[in-house]
Amino acid sequence: MTLRTEVSDLKAAKIDTEDSQAGIRPVLLGIVVLIALGVAALGLRGTGVLSAMRNAVGLGYKPPVEPPVPRIPTIASMPDGVSGMTPFDTATGVDPSSPITIRLNLPNGSLDPRTVTDDSVGIFRVDTRERVKATVALNGNEIVATPIGGLEPGRNYRVAVPHGIADITGAKLRQTSRAFFTSDKPPAGVAFERVETPAAKGEGFTCLVFGPDGKLWASSHEGKLFRYDVAADGSLLNATTFTTLLKHESGARLVTGFTFGPESTATAPVVYIMHSEFGFGIPPNPVADFTSKVSRISGADLDQ
Repeated sequence: MTLRTEVSDLKAAKIDTEDSQAGIRPVLLGIVVLIALGVAALGLRGTGVLSAMRNAVGLGYKPPVEPPVPRIPTIASMPDGVSGMTPFDTATGVDPSSPITIRLNLPNGSLDPRTVTDDSVGIFRVDTRERVKATVALNGNEIVATPIGGLEPGRNYRVAVPHGIADITGAKLRQTSRAFFTSDKPPAGVAFERVETPAAKGEGFTCLVFGPDGKLWASSHEGKLFRYDVAADGSLLNATTFTTLLKHESGARLVTGFTFGPESTATAPVVYIMHSEFGFGIPPNPVADFTSKVSRISGADLDQ
C-alpha cells in the first residue's frame, strides 16, 4: 500500500513538471524573439527599415499630416477693407473745402485702377440725401474724393464706398460708409441768443413735442405735462399744466419721453408717456430696476 502511494505521487510530480515546462516555453520563446528584434533594431537604426516594420505591425503608427495651406488675406475677408479715413468717422469741425481720403488694407498689392471711377465714392448730405458731385482718384493705397465746389459748412455728410472696387486679384471691397460734420461754426447770417422764458421758469424739462394743435408740449422730470402757445417772436405764452400722471401714480415719476398717438386730434389729444421711478441713481439713493411704464392719457383736459 505504501509503495503504490509513492508511485502515484511520483507520477503526479512528473505531470506537474511537464505542465510547468509547457507554460514556460512560450514565455521563453517570446523573450528570445524580443531580444532578436532589439538586436535587429540596433542594426537597422537610421535605415528607415525599422519605421517600415513598425508601420507594418501597427506599432507607433501615425497617419501622415498634411501641411497647412497658407490663407492669403483679401480685402473681401476683412470687415470692410478700410483702414482709415480723413476726416475720421464722426469727426466734427471739418474744413468744407478739404478732400476726403480713404485708406485701404491691400494685402494683395494694390487696387485694380479700372474699378475706381467718379462713382466709386458717394458723398451725401444727410438731411436732404442729396449726392455731392466729386472727382475720385487713386493714390497708391488711398482713394481721394474731392467734392466739386466744396461742401456746405455746418452740415452732416455721409461717405459711402459701394461694393465694386476690386484689387488686382479681383477681390471686391465690401460696401462701407463713414460720417462727419463740416465746420461747427454756423453759416454767415445765422446766430443764436439765449433768452429766459418766464412761462417755463423753475421747471426741469425732459422732452419737447409740437402737438396736433400746433402748440408746444413739454414734460418735466417729475411727471408734469405743459402746453404753451408760441408767439411770433418765439416766446411762450398761456402755459397749461397737466398733473394726471402724478395723481394716477400717487407721486412723482421720471418722464423719459412722450409722443402723440396717431388717433390724436387738436381738440382730443392722446398722449403716450414713458416713465419710471423718480430718481437719478445717485448714491445713497439708488433707483430700483424694472420700474418703467408706458401710460396712455387722453381727453380734452388729459384727465382720462
